[in-house]
Amino acid sequence: MHEFTVPSPTMSTEIATASPLLSLGAQAKRTMLGDRLFSLKLNFPRTAAEGCAFSQLRKRESDGTTVISLQQCDNVAPDKNAGPPAVPWYHKPGVMGLWMGNLDFTPKHVGPLEYEITAPIGRGTGQQATMQYARTRVNLVVRDPALPRQAIILDPLPACTASQLRIVSLSPIISTPLKTLRAYDATNISPQACSLAGVPAMRGLDDKGDYQPFLPLACPNCENELFMPRPNGRIDLSQGEMAHLLAGAIGKETGYCISTPKLQLRLDRDASLIEPGNTRPLPEEIALSATVPLEAPDCVSIDVSAWRKGHYDGDPLNLHQAKLAQANEPASIASIPSECNRPELLAHGMPYRIDGTHDPEYELSLEQHEFVRDEPIPLYLWTNNSSNHSIELGSCTEPAYLKAGGFVLYDAYGHRVLNKRQIASDKQCKADPSGYYNPLMCTVSVSFSLPAHTCVSSRIDLTKDYELPPGEYIISTRDPGDTGSCPRRGDKPFKPNPATDIGFKVLQP
Repeated sequence: MHEFTVPSPTMSTEIATASPLLSLGAQAKRTMLGDRLFSLKLNFPRTAAEGCAFSQLRKRESDGTTVISLQQCDNVAPDKNAGPPAVPWYHKPGVMGLWMGNLDFTPKHVGPLEYEITAPIGRGTGQQATMQYARTRVNLVVRDPALPRQAIILDPLPACTASQLRIVSLSPIISTPLKTLRAYDATNISPQACSLAGVPAMRGLDDKGDYQPFLPLACPNCENELFMPRPNGRIDLSQGEMAHLLAGAIGKETGYCISTPKLQLRLDRDASLIEPGNTRPLPEEIALSATVPLEAPDCVSIDVSAWRKGHYDGDPLNLHQAKLAQANEPASIASIPSECNRPELLAHGMPYRIDGTHDPEYELSLEQHEFVRDEPIPLYLWTNNSSNHSIELGSCTEPAYLKAGGFVLYDAYGHRVLNKRQIASDKQCKADPSGYYNPLMCTVSVSFSLPAHTCVSSRIDLTKDYELPPGEYIISTRDPGDTGSCPRRGDKPFKPNPATDIGFKVLQP
């Protein structure tokens, strides 16, 4: 508009970076992407600048995007002859709820998030007193509320239905006005085996079973102070076998919240599967819907874990599981060949030998063992010639086959994860598992000579060959020998060997 003007910026020397008169807070340390009910609470002093709780609201997101909202607060000393101001000059505290959805200030990206307020806190002394300002900020983390999908595995069991499961709510582990933690056990009561997978969708219900629309978005299988994330994978349940999940709620203060006495947990049959070539889930069909007690306030942050196999183990922080993992770690990897024991190669992680390879010998390694969903997962293939003579290799021979499938990927529960090529040929494999053969296509072969006593490495991006949603995975270096044919199930479930197999995690953003 033609009459719009931007006020002159306040000099930084005029702004107090910390003042007891001004504070900005949030109900939780994180917020969820797309949560239009997300709000901040501003405590401020009411000054002669009527209706001006703040002069500047700033949002800075993880990618550096910064948005600023300005209010043109009165910066002119009051006229003593104009009568008393609408708001006293002395400091009278006030509280304002800043609803980010209404202000169009909700975050657009996952990751670190910072909100900052600059606000008037009073006037100085003297006849031409100017407004004094202070600044306060709050730092949060933005999480993705999308339920983690499931990797495509070999011959999955059908999803458990409501008639197959008995879900029992255990006594509250924690129950205070500000913290609630509960566990829920699910038992397969049918003679047919079925599977539970992933994180259920959640809705808050009142005592009458009606939906409560103002419940904040839940964080699926997120790390929090009540419990650690569980493996996201398919859990096979035979008759009488159990799995459990956790639901937790955390708040900072009480006073204006109403209770959420119940939760409705819902799993959609195979809706979390990844369809090849499509990022959208398959059509939904309700497989499980259960109502369980919660008894938590509705203005808190809520977290729901993935299912974990077995009865609730009394270990919400996975302390026992962490000790077992440390105990299973090999004290030392088998001695590294002298040709590969170089800093520039060891920067790619400790090598694990691929079973049965020699002249040359092949190893695999990972630089790190935790990744965020959708980011590249580099796996390194080492080629070591420890002989006294050079070896001729071609890009269409053994290295290419090893890169494409000289290892096998399993999920946390021992199911073989299919790569994109195997997913595409799955129907043909099921029609004729013994006769089908799909050789790797190689249009250009580049030959090269690997000198004696030489070790080199090349990079493989696992995300180009596999769809890997959040979860825990194991790379087996025990080559099954079915690179060009239908994948074999092998032992079920797969039993990892820490001395020969590499584990890694994909985390929810």
